[in-house]
Amino acid sequence: MSPVNQRIQWAKPLIALLVIVHILPIWIFKYLPSQDGPAHVYNAYILNAIPSIESTLLQTYYEVNLTLFPNWISHIVLAGLMYIVPPLIAEKILLSLIIGLLPISFFYFLHCSVKKDNREVKIGFSLYGFFGFLFSYHYLLHMGFCNFSLFVSLYFFTMGYFLQQHAAMTLNRSAIPKLSFLLLLCIMTYFWHILSFALVLLSLTLFLIVKFYPAPNEKTKIGYHSFERSLQY
Repeated sequence: MSPVNQRIQWAKPLIALLVIVHILPIWIFKYLPSQDGPAHVYNAYILNAIPSIESTLLQTYYEVNLTLFPNWISHIVLAGLMYIVPPLIAEKILLSLIIGLLPISFFYFLHCSVKKDNREVKIGFSLYGFFGFLFSYHYLLHMGFCNFSLFVSLYFFTMGYFLQQHAAMTLNRSAIPKLSFLLLLCIMTYFWHILSFALVLLSLTLFLIVKFYPAPNEKTKIGYHSFERSLQY
């Protein structure tokens, strides 16, 4: 077995083990102390309960706003989970997704950042994804910013997908599914958080500028060096 394959075999179980270890505190302790977390659970509970005929008191004071604005995703996920599990368990599932997906998305992004033809470098570079575990319990998570915390993973998945597929994203008909999926990912970031949507668009724009900006030819280099020497005198 080659050293590359050996590295793959021990890395995957280790990643799975670390994901489980990082999620365990969410389920061992009853609550995760956060600033806005309880507000998200409360809002999701209202969204879950207000359609019920018995919720006349809630319907008196609350009205569901179906406007397509950001910060929807965490409430929809929590409200949907509350049809199956209690609110506290629904929050734990959401937090588990936030914590577990962050390092996984980072691994995916790094894996897609290296060309396929250099497999050993690709795998070695991907191992830097272990640093993603250091940021699983980041500051924004403790602030209770669930939507933005979810976006971090979606950002790396989106950028990784773009880096992996951008060469095939042409104006041909065969590229429509890939472009459509990328567009769907970008739209999803809007419903996660408005700043996340702007960050994804900015990242994609910068990548396209760097990728397609023409490289300097020999004449340009010679002219630049001549200009540099003239400044020295």
